[in-house]
Amino acid sequence: MSVLRLDDGTVVQVEEFRGPSRASALPHLFTNCRVEVSCPSHKDFIVFTGASMADVQAAYARGDRAWCGLAHLLHDSPNCTVPISPYGSTFVAVAKPKTWLSGGTESRSCLLERQEVLSTPRVLAAVLGAFLFWNAGVLSESTPFRLTGGTLGVMALSSIIVLFILYRKVPHKGKLLAGTAIFGSTFLAAMRWLFGALRHPVTLAYLGVSGLAGLGLTYYYNNTANHKVNTMLRVALQLVGLASVYLSASMGEASVALCAALLCAKGLEFVRRHRSLASALASARHGVQEQLGGAEEAAEAAAEVAAAGAPAPAAAAVASCGGQARTPVVSAGWQPEPEVSPLIQRGLVLNEETGHIIGIGKGTYNRLVESGYVVDRRAGTITPPPPSPGSPGRAGKSGGAARRRRTS
Repeated sequence: MSVLRLDDGTVVQVEEFRGPSRASALPHLFTNCRVEVSCPSHKDFIVFTGASMADVQAAYARGDRAWCGLAHLLHDSPNCTVPISPYGSTFVAVAKPKTWLSGGTESRSCLLERQEVLSTPRVLAAVLGAFLFWNAGVLSESTPFRLTGGTLGVMALSSIIVLFILYRKVPHKGKLLAGTAIFGSTFLAAMRWLFGALRHPVTLAYLGVSGLAGLGLTYYYNNTANHKVNTMLRVALQLVGLASVYLSASMGEASVALCAALLCAKGLEFVRRHRSLASALASARHGVQEQLGGAEEAAEAAAEVAAAGAPAPAAAAVASCGGQARTPVVSAGWQPEPEVSPLIQRGLVLNEETGHIIGIGKGTYNRLVESGYVVDRRAGTITPPPPSPGSPGRAGKSGGAARRRRTS
């Protein structure tokens, strides 16, 4: 500790606090570091901080004082709690009145104590941010998550509207704000009144009704099959998660490294899933092509047999399915192999009509199944229902579908 007198006569008590280097930042990544300044004989002191003594003098010349906390600003606590970086050296200077060195009780030094504690909010912010970023896709399509978010959002909006209305009703706002800034006790009394009003039954009933209204509106307009809304929610959750992770660390370089690690892990997971999905899709398409080729061969063989005047059980089997058979009939005792497509194993299926991959159990899949679409678990496809035998133009549609398949 050292005591200096500046050119204008101000007495400054300076103390240096050394922290660990940035190379050993891992144990201190989610900690809060602060210096508690206590001056028993002075209440009008000012605190300045800097990485060196020159920085402290420059801060004093600019009048850039350190933040001592809300309690000290409102004269509720005589102590000053200054947040500092947990890494490297930090100089903390306490500027006192010019009469500090005149003797008596006023010449007593201030007590400066460094404190470093693990910050629970920082840890929670990092865990919650990583969870939101990694599971954004699942959460964006989750109905319970949407209902919860809609309820809380409407409640928050209702609270803001009420506070705005109350603020508009307060007369002489400028004088009131100036008075609360000068007299801290008035501000604290207003805060106590506000928190007491928040616990009032009328306020609680208003928030409850707002929450129910938000729940009802979210449930009414909720549509998990809307891909645009799902994409916007997913991107918003990922951005919120990255921001939460970035703000959780006490060092900027570590925050950037954590966000980069999350992005790289997500990219690797996307590449791995894309390769697996592409392989499963290629396998499903190959199976569909083999089945279509077998069906065409069976139809040609049946036509030849019919032209020769012999019975054609294979052709009858194909015709009974409306030209939509997917597996060739080899013999009466032939049974398909009990195989499951890799797409089905991953909870996906190929819509043969559109060529798109859809999720099993999702809205589109359920609508197609209810419409009579047929799911082939071996090939991993879902196909339109065959037309009824009595429907007009059945042969024309079947022939057109077969020609389209040959063309594709």
